[in-house]
Amino acid sequence: MPYEISWSEDKRLLFTRAHGNVTVQETVQMSQIATERLAEGNPPIHFVVDITDIQKFPTNILQLKNTVSYLRHPNMGWLVVVGSNALLNTLGAIISQLLGTNFRTFRTRKGALDFLAQMDPTLNNLRGDETCNS
Repeated sequence: MPYEISWSEDKRLLFTRAHGNVTVQETVQMSQIATERLAEGNPPIHFVVDITDIQKFPTNILQLKNTVSYLRHPNMGWLVVVGSNALLNTLGAIISQLLGTNFRTFRTRKGALDFLAQMDPTLNNLRGDETCNS
């Protein structure tokens, strides 16, 4: 399975890391898990998605838009992507704009976490070296 999802910050911060070749079916599975996690977490829930190790990813914008409907969940906070893949970052920006999601990209995890700490001061111990807790 080319993705991992884990909690941090008392179910306020959800880390997702995908790697390798990600299929449409796996994107659907990640979306289902994300929807479940959004329902069980403490809003607002921010997603940190690490795409640094993705080699291949579905690129059909309409298909992806329908797949990531969890981005419209009322408990959704920021979607922050870590990685420098220009195509994936652009797709993320387009889909987030279509769905009305707060979205930013960063080259490093530290930059992403520092940004979230600024945007949401209610996050307790957020630092750029934060580790994931399941």
